[in-house]
Amino acid sequence: MSTFPYEDEPREPECVPINDHDEVTPVENASIDYRGLSLLLLELEKQSPSWNDPEELADWNWFDRMWGDEVLTRHMGKNVVIRNRQVLDAGMNVLELRLKWAKKLQVHPGQLVIAFVDGPTESTLEEYYAEDRHPDGF
Repeated sequence: MSTFPYEDEPREPECVPINDHDEVTPVENASIDYRGLSLLLLELEKQSPSWNDPEELADWNWFDRMWGDEVLTRHMGKNVVIRNRQVLDAGMNVLELRLKWAKKLQVHPGQLVIAFVDGPTESTLEEYYAEDRHPDGF
């Protein structure tokens, strides 16, 4: 019996670089180098200027308004990259998405809105989280 609780569930094929650029291709049983991706992301953050981006808040508000809309639900179960109130990409690995799109758009990695789409609801995010709260406030 496996000690990892989700080992028997099907997994999406993971990706590995096919060249020295941003392109990736699915490979069965490929391991993701999270440490390497994190180091690359930290280096990119050091090279990028700091930001004060009012568009980032607009993107988060757009994500909230689009909750349950087809533009997001087609990416259910994945992380989406949002910039200028549109979905640029979707995938499972947040680090890969942030690194890829920060390089492509030449922006600080923190400027990108990356959020997980866990399914449509009939309520706003505030209402959704309030429904799951314990009566004692935790």
